[in-house]
Amino acid sequence: MSSEDLWVIVALICVFYLCRELNCWYLKINERKKQMDQMIENQKEIIELLKKERTANTQNRENSEN
Repeated sequence: MSSEDLWVIVALICVFYLCRELNCWYLKINERKKQMDQMIENQKEIIELLKKERTANTQNRENSEN
């Protein structure tokens, strides 16, 4: 493999990544991914809060029964 072939391969890889980034920007894929990651974090927080509330309600019921 000659150095010219190597430069062609490197150039093609660079063009591929540039086109990929432009496509992602145009379709707003990166922004959507960030929003989905934030939604997942929010859902995790909600689940933790619901678990805490359920635990508190269970303890209150047990205390009121005694």
